[in-house]
Amino acid sequence: MNIRKKVFFDIMLTFHPFGKQLNQFLEEYELRRPEWAIFYYLNSEPQLMLSEIGQILNFDPANVTRAIKYLTKINLIEIQPSSSDRRKKEIQITTIGQQTFEVLQQKISQFEEELVSGFSQEELEITHRTLETIRHRLLEKE
Repeated sequence: MNIRKKVFFDIMLTFHPFGKQLNQFLEEYELRRPEWAIFYYLNSEPQLMLSEIGQILNFDPANVTRAIKYLTKINLIEIQPSSSDRRKKEIQITTIGQQTFEVLQQKISQFEEELVSGFSQEELEITHRTLETIRHRLLEKE
């Protein structure tokens, strides 16, 4: 098998066990990966609009809406009318949401650190750039 085929085969083989491990952390908080991804961006980039988050994650608007409703239902976020524009709504992380995010982020960061320990900064940067380029090329084909 040539190296190009090996790369894609390895990506495919890596995705499932990584997702399975991640789900184990999330299940404790009644979350799945789509909700976690949106919740992560709401915490990390609070100025982003939902449509922007959907574009970044390549989620269709219905999935974003569904995730937002679920995050509201489990009290991690709340939606309030915008003080500056009544047509818009602002999403705020609740106190429970902030605490949940901090605990989950710490657990996931530790897990990720274990996975990449022993790799140099340069190796990680090359891997990141390579995967990012592949992802962008895939998105261009949609």
